[in-house]
Amino acid sequence: MSERDARGLRARLPWLILAAVVILLVAASVAAAEAKDRGEAAEEDWAPVTLLYMTDVKGKIEPCG
Repeated sequence: MSERDARGLRARLPWLILAAVVILLVAASVAAAEAKDRGEAAEEDWAPVTLLYMTDVKGKIEPCG
């Protein structure tokens, strides 16, 4: 490899790294969007649940046994 080729590669290296980062970010955003869609589809069959929380007088929690 000549000095000219090595100098050209060093000049292009930041752009190559930037391109790789952009590709990774786009791939991650696509994967996140697909995962969100699958999560919303899985929750369609769920029913709402109501929780009732009861405490002793004045908010003190005491053992039952």
